[in-house]
Amino acid sequence: GYDKKAIAAQRWLSEFGGERGEKARWKREKLRLPPIPEPEIDPVLKELLYAYSVISRARRYAGMAGVPLPLSLTEINEYLATHPVLIERDEFEAVIFALDDQYFQEQCV
Repeated sequence: GYDKKAIAAQRWLSEFGGERGEKARWKREKLRLPPIPEPEIDPVLKELLYAYSVISRARRYAGMAGVPLPLSLTEINEYLATHPVLIERDEFEAVIFALDDQYFQEQCV
């Protein structure tokens, strides 16, 4: 499904996208490592990655340390109330939750 594609694309974009990514690609080239191929991002996958970025801006935080909390259906419902999506809602939710799980695995260890 789209969950694995979205996670792979998100990982690639976080490592090789933007200015930081240019440096990472340059470093791989100088070390004579093979380039990591850019994932194919179709319109649905693009929409899912955009939706996750918008929804995650509504993330709640807990405690004095500002510990990030997982996204909930509340944030997803707020997004869906104003944005039509190209896939079924249950698959949309599964992808958003998979991306959020990946965020916690990578960022909040």
